[in-house]
Amino acid sequence: STWVEDGSTAYLIWGPGAYQEAQQNGHVVVDLGFRTWDFSLAWFDTIRASHPLQDIAAYHGPLLGIDGSEDELWPQTKDELYAAGSYDETLHVVPGADHIYHVLDADQTQAEDVLNTTASWFSQKLAPGAHHGH
Repeated sequence: STWVEDGSTAYLIWGPGAYQEAQQNGHVVVDLGFRTWDFSLAWFDTIRASHPLQDIAAYHGPLLGIDGSEDELWPQTKDELYAAGSYDETLHVVPGADHIYHVLDADQTQAEDVLNTTASWFSQKLAPGAHHGH
């Protein structure tokens, strides 16, 4: 569930009112649709100061991107992930998965897919003799 939008606009994801309330109260409770979540002002400020697309351009090592095919929050991950300068890029799309891979459902198949894919990728990339770019 990679955050790929520039921080200068991404911190307004819940609208300017949410950010203003966080500035006034130190936090804001946002209705995410499936539950509410308490976001701190520090969360907003950290996102606002981030520039992931610019930062990742200088990264040349192996890169794994995992995305849910039904992720409506960040549907651009598939395209923008490849702003990286990596020589070894892998994109794994979990069919039918939303932004959090249905981790709150009883069926953990999609979440387990993410964990297994990540563990397998690390195992391959960290194996003795694996090529590491600098």
